[in-house]
Amino acid sequence: MTDIHQIDAEFSPLHGVVKFRGNDQKYMIIAANKAASNAKVLREAASLISSSEDRPKAVAEWLLDLAGKFERCEGENAPA
Repeated sequence: MTDIHQIDAEFSPLHGVVKFRGNDQKYMIIAANKAASNAKVLREAASLISSSEDRPKAVAEWLLDLAGKFERCEGENAPA
């Protein structure tokens, strides 16, 4: 499951991996403008594989779901 959360931190690269104190899991940090670009790529990939067959349809739906999550980085919770 992919969750997207806004954090208040200085992070210069467009994306990277961080590990928070007290938590063994690593997290990916991505800039909002890079997230919008990723969403566009995911939507394009979904359109290329979209079909009425079950497997491609399921993959296309998954890609569109991921695109929506990336788009939320720039949505109402994005920093001003």
